[in-house]
Amino acid sequence: MRKHAQTLLFLFSIIVCLSFYYAVFVHEWVGFFLETTAPGQDFFQIPNGVYAFLHNGSLTGSLPYGVVPYISCCGVNSNVYNPLFTLLIGYPLQLLHPWTAYEVWGIIHFLATLFLVVFFWKKFPHHPYRKLALSFFLLNAYTYYELSKNQYHFLFNLCTILFLYYLLKAPNTKKSIIFYFLGLLVKPIGLLWFIPLLIYRKYRIAVWGVGLYFFVSLPFLLTPIGSYFLHNLLHAMQIPNPSYNIFTLTRIFPGSWKILLFIRLIIAVTLLVLTIRKKLPLFTIIFLWISYELVFYGLSYNYHYSIIAGMLCLGILFNILPITKKSLFLCAMNSLPTPLFIFRLAGEGKLSQIHSSMLTLWSIFWLSCILVFLVAQKNHSQHYENRI
Repeated sequence: MRKHAQTLLFLFSIIVCLSFYYAVFVHEWVGFFLETTAPGQDFFQIPNGVYAFLHNGSLTGSLPYGVVPYISCCGVNSNVYNPLFTLLIGYPLQLLHPWTAYEVWGIIHFLATLFLVVFFWKKFPHHPYRKLALSFFLLNAYTYYELSKNQYHFLFNLCTILFLYYLLKAPNTKKSIIFYFLGLLVKPIGLLWFIPLLIYRKYRIAVWGVGLYFFVSLPFLLTPIGSYFLHNLLHAMQIPNPSYNIFTLTRIFPGSWKILLFIRLIIAVTLLVLTIRKKLPLFTIIFLWISYELVFYGLSYNYHYSIIAGMLCLGILFNILPITKKSLFLCAMNSLPTPLFIFRLAGEGKLSQIHSSMLTLWSIFWLSCILVFLVAQKNHSQHYENRI
């Protein structure tokens, strides 16, 4: 891809990314292409939980009778985050007026995005596809969903990206441990690549990262203060739920539960075999496990797919994702919005469950395609992998 075309695409991606912030915090304009959500429904769960806890309630947000709530709007969800993470993030936020806290968190999201762009720009000064990689990072439509909910998931994305950089590109055990631990604190998804880290002989990173996570979490989880977190996690793991995952197929084919559960088991076994055989770069293995969570986790949502933006960017910068017409097409399909506009043109305001399922399957299909493309590569560059 020519440098001039990369520059134009990079500038366009910056405009698109900024337009997402404009749509969320100034004037909503993307409803024709992207699904919108109630502002604050997800965001307020953490400051609301800490506020309730400080007023003799629970970290889930339940208040004693007669106590004025932190905010009364938006159908705020019950808090489900790690209790320590909830306290660390929620305490300073609940000191602010609710909607001021909401705006501040949006600014933090923007600064995190800006940080990563500058970080990659400086760390890969001579990479021929630096602008292209950053374009796919900024263009990804799933980022809008994360931003529109003013979610906390971007912190997991940030920690995971930095963890992979210091694990593979510029090996630094201490930084890898720190970012692995912090990522787990935001979302425990990283437990899925504990075994791959061990198999690829990243023993210190795996043991210290997970060990620190359990060390700081167990005092909360073993008491009534934080038992809700463990209960929610076990519940989500045991009961498949048709959210933004493969189980949405049951809304189209109600009798497909057993088949999908069997497929989930087969995929898990396959990933374990690929991990044990060590035929793929560790980056690809971790990408596969991330995608396994996206596709099969019972509480997967569209904003979770924002991690794909970072993985595509890293795949290009690490020279693991080759630049071909096919790979560019697959990267584009994993970055563009789902074809929601088709239903909007048909006059459908609120999507039916069937149509929502079709959009979910669209996302899963294109994610699966790029994973197959990665696995099928016979000549993976392992320039950034440690020798094992």
